[in-house]
Amino acid sequence: MKFDTPGLKYDMPVIVTYDNPAGWPPTQPQPNTTMAQDQNRRLDPDKIQEDIAALEAIQGMTGYAPANSAYALTALTTAKTGMQTAQATETQKKGESDAARDAANTAEWAFHNAMLEAKNQVKAQFGASSDQVQALGLKKKSEYKKGGGRKSTTTPK
Repeated sequence: MKFDTPGLKYDMPVIVTYDNPAGWPPTQPQPNTTMAQDQNRRLDPDKIQEDIAALEAIQGMTGYAPANSAYALTALTTAKTGMQTAQATETQKKGESDAARDAANTAEWAFHNAMLEAKNQVKAQFGASSDQVQALGLKKKSEYKKGGGRKSTTTPK
């Protein structure tokens, strides 16, 4: 509805009607605002320590009986144990990964050094200007520019 008043124009909002008044209020699930939103990133260690301290405080409470059994003391203790087990496994796997990376690094350097010496052996056997040296991806000695020498900067007297 529109009302025209001299010098003032006001639009009335449209009133929404529901066909089923028994369905009021609408039952839509409300978003859970107490859970963490971005669970793909790691938690700050200080936050984990705060949670552990809160669990210890709950353990000291007498009569703690939450309405939701998913947050009972046994469930919280199981979640903490699961976290600590996963962290220990991560530490062990990280150590194994570091050792594997070091072994791969050592093997890569051994292979690289062997190839450098093999290239030197090809140069020694076939000569520095041979086609075999070029096949290794190196330049033939004859393809390098000849040194032109320096021109003297002094002027004759």
